[in-house]
Amino acid sequence: MKLLELHINGFGKIHDRTISFSDGINVIYGRNEAGKSTLHTFIRGMLFGMERGRGRAARNDLYSKYEPWENSGTYEGWLRLEQGGVVYRIERRFRKDDRYLRIINETQGREEEPTRALMDRILGGLNETTYNNTISISQLKSATEDGMVGELKNYIANMNTTGNISLNITKATAFLKNQKRSLEANLVPDASREYTALLAEIRAVDAEISSPQYENQLAVYQRTRSQVKGIIENTQAERAALAEKVKKSRQVLADGQFTDRSSVAACEEKARSLYDSFCTAERECKKRSRKLLAGAGILLAICGALMAGYLGITDLSRFLPFVIAGGGGAIMGLVLAMVLTARGKRFDRKMEEARAQLSELLARHLGDGTVSSEAMDTFYGRMAEFSKLCDMLDQSEHALDKYTEDISSLQEKQNNCSEMIEKQQRTQWELEKKLDHLTHCKDQVEALKQVLEENERIREEITAIDLALETMTELSGTIRDSFGLYLNKSASQLVNSITGGIYSSMSVDENLNIFMVGDLKYGRTVHSLLQAMSHFNPTFHFISPKELEMPKAYKLFLDELHIPYYEHTELDDVINDADILYMTRVQRERFADPLEYEKVKNVYILKNSMLAGTKDNMKILHPLPRVNEISEDVDDNKKAYYFQQALNGVYTRQAIIFKALDLKW
Repeated sequence: MKLLELHINGFGKIHDRTISFSDGINVIYGRNEAGKSTLHTFIRGMLFGMERGRGRAARNDLYSKYEPWENSGTYEGWLRLEQGGVVYRIERRFRKDDRYLRIINETQGREEEPTRALMDRILGGLNETTYNNTISISQLKSATEDGMVGELKNYIANMNTTGNISLNITKATAFLKNQKRSLEANLVPDASREYTALLAEIRAVDAEISSPQYENQLAVYQRTRSQVKGIIENTQAERAALAEKVKKSRQVLADGQFTDRSSVAACEEKARSLYDSFCTAERECKKRSRKLLAGAGILLAICGALMAGYLGITDLSRFLPFVIAGGGGAIMGLVLAMVLTARGKRFDRKMEEARAQLSELLARHLGDGTVSSEAMDTFYGRMAEFSKLCDMLDQSEHALDKYTEDISSLQEKQNNCSEMIEKQQRTQWELEKKLDHLTHCKDQVEALKQVLEENERIREEITAIDLALETMTELSGTIRDSFGLYLNKSASQLVNSITGGIYSSMSVDENLNIFMVGDLKYGRTVHSLLQAMSHFNPTFHFISPKELEMPKAYKLFLDELHIPYYEHTELDDVINDADILYMTRVQRERFADPLEYEKVKNVYILKNSMLAGTKDNMKILHPLPRVNEISEDVDDNKKAYYFQQALNGVYTRQAIIFKALDLKW
């Protein structure tokens, strides 16, 4: 990124000012209060914005500090820069009630949407925190080169003596590490995974509730059920009316002593048969009368002829055949008359029987028992009416069956609607639960968004701290390289004097990972070593059982100095990072209960096989005597330094005694 030009319409004391930048380094200088800091803040504000604080803080924040001195309505400006061969023009207005940001791509001649992604691309991924800790370096208090040199001299002189963190790299580094540890503790590592999972769940629920299954058909089913209920009621009413009509028609049939069409037909057939018999008998009776009359005539004629012959002819012999014939004819006529008379009586009897039965039928159905062809025609008409009534009854009973089927079908449809309504109500209840769950998920997503934003902010701060630590480490290295020889020379001379020439050189190292193992609660040596090493920017690792952990007072001591420390319960998983491994014995005399001692005495045992992955220059220390916390196979390892440590302790005690007694070597 390269700055090309800027223009300030109104920002602090600067008004309507344009500044162009040349290739290479540009130096802006001037007297105090000339506006250099204002220009510096304006560039940062154009790149990252500037928000007004809230409450009391708003009176002293940058927004309030750099409000225009002239024409407060022109709190704005623009900045031209080049990134990746593309020239951008950033325009901002800072006023809280009329804030805006515009980004114009001058290379392509178009306005870009001012998204965070675009700003990240323009700034090469540089965030405000990183910018403030790297590129944007605040001015030193000194104004001249000589003053700067003096400041550096004071810095070096006070590097390991002052309590001012701004002048002590060791403590500044420890402070930054402690800040980083605090920030890392505030990170929510699973937030991103949970956020992604929730988004997937939201999409799944959205898809599910959008399916036809959850289409709200409750009103449709309720309306259909109501309609079906009305139809059922109407159909039942129509069936009841028809059933009443059938009942009355059945009563009419029953009154006529009929049950169905076949009984009517049987009655009609019976009447027709009786009438036919009646008519036949009546005709036979009439025919008999005529025959009797004819026979009587013939008989009279024969008798007359005989009488005439007898009267006219005297000779009987001649007329005897006639007489015999007449007599025979008379006899035959008599016999015939007798036969006809007998047959006539039979037909009379048959006719009367038919008449009686017919009269009964006619009287039952017509109210008049008179037998006649007119009466029979009326009877047949009545039977036809009964037949029609039977046909109507058959149709009505079929209609009743159809009504019954329709009602059953409608009731089934009604029941189905009720089931669907119940199912829809359950579905709606499930939908409400899913919607509640969806709302809950969305609330969680919104909360996680804030967590992710906070994570991003923390990571940016951690990145800035890492950059600052890297810078300070490089600075410390530079100082060590520049002044370390002098410091080590002075320290070596002092050690040579104290040890009487036994040790002629000494070098001081920083940033050590010191691991303390065993009895950290009662071990006085670890307490002394902790305090002594606090001057050399170490990182402590405390490994102990819960019963023997480092006392709280010493941890508070480290917290005040911003020296990082970590606590562990396992030994072999962490010692590969150790520069110093300080083993201690569990002291039996510190335990009132022997059983408690037995529980922890062999918790940590260092074996030679455990040192395979450790650093080559790692040193193993122990205040001695040891019990069994260090196996004897470690003694021959080049990393074992506890015997030399004990010998150095002898020399140190000798030196102290000599010094205290003012003795000469």
